[in-house]
Amino acid sequence: MTKPQNLTIMCYLAWCGAEVKHRFANEKDYETARAFLSEIARLHFTSNELRPSLSREVTDYYFIEEQQRDAFGGFMQKLSQGRRHS
Repeated sequence: MTKPQNLTIMCYLAWCGAEVKHRFANEKDYETARAFLSEIARLHFTSNELRPSLSREVTDYYFIEEQQRDAFGGFMQKLSQGRRHS
């Protein structure tokens, strides 16, 4: 039995100090999210740059600053709409 691929992204939201984690169902959606988040994030860490306990949970960790709050909110809204329509 093969282990399912981990496609989970976590974002730290600077304006409120919260972390948001999202698991993607397929690689296409995951890569689309990575491309978008790379454009708005101040920092991006991959799993090999994270502490082992976190790298088992997530593949990418992004730091989002307050000036990107609206862009991030729109992104999360699209993700939630996609879940309802799948």
